[in-house]
Amino acid sequence: MYYTLITGSSFGLGLCLSIAFAKRGHNLILVSRNKERLDKICNTLVNRYNIKALAIKADLSSKKELKLLISKLDKFNINLLINCAGVLNIGESFKINFSKDIESIYINLISPITLSKYITRCLIATKQKGDIINICSLASILPHPYMASYSATKAGLFSYSLALNYELKKYKIHCLTVCPAPMDTNMTKQSSTKYPKVSTRLAASYILKA
Repeated sequence: MYYTLITGSSFGLGLCLSIAFAKRGHNLILVSRNKERLDKICNTLVNRYNIKALAIKADLSSKKELKLLISKLDKFNINLLINCAGVLNIGESFKINFSKDIESIYINLISPITLSKYITRCLIATKQKGDIINICSLASILPHPYMASYSATKAGLFSYSLALNYELKKYKIHCLTVCPAPMDTNMTKQSSTKYPKVSTRLAASYILKA
């Protein structure tokens, strides 16, 4: 039995992708800090689409919790990983507490790289085909002032994902690098800047087509 692992799945794009893949019949492992909300989402998807869904609480800014999450995944056969969890701190970079920068580095960069390595090694060891989807950002390519750490971490994930995809071709594993424009999510609502935002549902539909 195969599973799709989605981080940051309690809100926004992660939630839209969880629903979209549940509609396609994927069994899901959903990861977020909000266990209570995740449990409700899993129950809804199980009842509506007759799939299996498991909620795992994990704070991906914590090295300890990331390691604990991976230890829980060993008993599952995961052939699709979607790294969707992300954090955004807005403001002049020198005013933002360094602990917030570290949190951004862990959630936006270290966590997806770590999970990508784990899933890749599992797929290669069992000689299975599989896919990784890394949600980067337009900021990966066009750094945003007042979002310096976010831009830097997403640029790192962007470069990693493109290189990883090339490396994995011979193993028939595909890594899709996604760079959406600003989306209408809780994360972007903290910004006072007025600009058009893409709906998460529309973004999810394009990701599925890709």
